[in-house]
Amino acid sequence: DLQYVLPFISFSNTTYKKAYSTSSAYLYDLNSDEYTLKKLIDVIVNEEEDCFRAENDELGVWATGDSVKEALSNLKKEIIVLYEELEGMGEKGLGLKPLVWWALLKNLIVKNENSRT
Repeated sequence: DLQYVLPFISFSNTTYKKAYSTSSAYLYDLNSDEYTLKKLIDVIVNEEEDCFRAENDELGVWATGDSVKEALSNLKKEIIVLYEELEGMGEKGLGLKPLVWWALLKNLIVKNENSRT
């Protein structure tokens, strides 16, 4: 019981989801014709009670799926969404954390020249 392990944290109205297993993975691509990865992206995959959760803490992104493959595929989509949102906002409109994410993303992702946008 977490109340005995962490006595100073209140868990009222909170459902604790147990992670059944945790593993590391890498993203080699983004499954996109529009974007190419310059470097691998480290990912942690947790098997939870009812799904798999893939996340990258550096970028603050995560996604779930019914399988590891689906969770990783959904995470790739979330990374693209984050890239596009930050690119559209411009650096002047970003706070400290999003600026860090944008700097990381610019070092990780190349927008292909033959893309339509």
